Amino acid sequence: RISAWQLETTTEGRRYMPMLPQRGRYISRVLGLEVGILDSKLRFFSLDAELPEAEELIFKLERAVSDLERRAEEESRRAEEESRRAETAEERLAEALREIERLKR
Repeated sequence: RISAWQLETTTEGRRYMPMLPQRGRYISRVLGLEVGILDSKLRFFSLDAELPEAEELIFKLERAVSDLERRAEEESRRAEEESRRAETAEERLAEALREIERLKR
């Protein structure tokens, strides 16, 4: 059995009052969230959405960073390839212009 308490200020001073769960969760006015137990873990909820734990957020952020790094590397490779193609095209153009000049003489 789980118990929850909240600090309240009354005319007699501050004291801890027991909280009653609503739909199996406790509402934290301070956090603006609901708190409950899910799969034997303390979890936070915003409306009906379960908020991820720190480890879950770290994992998602690491994966996102890895994806961004991979995409940046791919874009860099594409840019290098495009640069090589442009250099080759410029060399061919210069060669063609030299041939035109040679033929004009």
